[in-house]
Amino acid sequence: MSEERFRSELGKTYRVIGRLGAPGGFGSVVRVADEEGDGEFALKTLHFGVPPDVLTVESENLRRVCHENVVGYVDAGVEPESFLVMELAEGGMLKDYISEARQRGEHFPLDTVMDWSRQLLSGLAAIHAVLLHRDLKPGNVLLDGNTLKIADFGIARIAEASTRDETFKGGGTAVYMPPEGWAGADGPSPTPAYDLYSLGVVLFELATLQLPFEGDREALRRAHLYQEPASPRSIRDDLPPALERLILQLLRKTPSERGESADAALSILGSPSSSESDDDAGAATSEVLSLLQEGASTLMRQAAEREAEAARTQERLREERERVEAATSQLEELISEAVAVVEQNVSPLRITRTGGRGNWDFNVSHSLRRLSIQVSPISSPDVFPAGRAPGTVILFGRIFVTEDSQPLGGANIVGYATPDSPWVVQFQAIELRNHPLTPPMRQYEPFFLETTELDQHGQYLWGGAMHIFQHEQMELSREVLVAWFAHLFPTSS
Repeated sequence: MSEERFRSELGKTYRVIGRLGAPGGFGSVVRVADEEGDGEFALKTLHFGVPPDVLTVESENLRRVCHENVVGYVDAGVEPESFLVMELAEGGMLKDYISEARQRGEHFPLDTVMDWSRQLLSGLAAIHAVLLHRDLKPGNVLLDGNTLKIADFGIARIAEASTRDETFKGGGTAVYMPPEGWAGADGPSPTPAYDLYSLGVVLFELATLQLPFEGDREALRRAHLYQEPASPRSIRDDLPPALERLILQLLRKTPSERGESADAALSILGSPSSSESDDDAGAATSEVLSLLQEGASTLMRQAAEREAEAARTQERLREERERVEAATSQLEELISEAVAVVEQNVSPLRITRTGGRGNWDFNVSHSLRRLSIQVSPISSPDVFPAGRAPGTVILFGRIFVTEDSQPLGGANIVGYATPDSPWVVQFQAIELRNHPLTPPMRQYEPFFLETTELDQHGQYLWGGAMHIFQHEQMELSREVLVAWFAHLFPTSS
């Protein structure tokens, strides 16, 4: 390794003298010395297969940002491979400091948390003057003494109007990714609020040594989209109310509610000397200010919870619509298979179909008979007695035959999903017949329930009130449908 050298576009030669941390997602970083004696630096190379323009973009971005809390650009080159030379931060990654504190079970001192929070906000404000980071996390923050430096601009994009409609969208790490990041290429183009949310997760972690949301990727997606984070002060009660209020603001689900900018967020924390001036103002004033900040935090949490609940409701409705659509398509496919079987056996006659998407009518030439199949979503599954339905009812309807508009018979159709396989919709056909209790009643007359009758008569399905009604239930298979289509044709009796 000591013999490996890189020659830059400025004509300088850098000699590798050691590694800096474990390889990252895009590349590796090594410690190098300038052979002209100008000092030691960090040199980044790409993993094999990573497009070279990733490093080119990062180099261009670093040139554009100059701030104490952003890692500084030094040099770049392509010999013997593409590389980027950056300012060396001796302290390592913030991620490791958090991990060590978590293992010790010791929170960072409050003055350290506040100081680091201000530094990160200051660095992000400088970055947002020209670009977006899109992958802000403790692993991309370096320490040089007690100074934090934001690094790794490998997936950043310049935040100018001319580039906001480019096709690359999203990016980042799941634990720190904002709600809009989960939409992928179909989501809105990221804005500075994208990074503000990620910073909110980082500050939550700095302050409490816990993450606001954890779990696998799907659990994280749902949490970032629909779940309100815990109050940081419920985890660490000595946190300043202003810091909690800032964290909760940055973690709002709606980008526009996270604040105008990192500069604006910085003003919520105030200057490092503000706590001293509060002491000078007197204990009573300080207590009032604290109550005001706690009240603001409470209102923000309540508003965020209402927002999260509304989002959960919308997601549930969306999932229900998708499941209804899938179930209707599944039934339509089953019907088409049955029609094909019937037509194969009654050639040259053909079945005519009208309607669709839950309301189908079928007839055959020269016949006065009509077969109708009608289903619709169930908005209140609790109309069925508990434990009697085979699962969660999604679609309910009927199949019936008429001749010259007179009913000949019918049955109910139920589409349902079981708890074991909620993503699989199954269908049953349930035929009800009344029982002759008095001579005037016709024996075993078939009938079916309308959707509007479920509140009052839903208990008759699946074996209810056996002294009055008899029922026969079966899987709604292709063969059962073929038997119903057979009613379109007269019998030879």
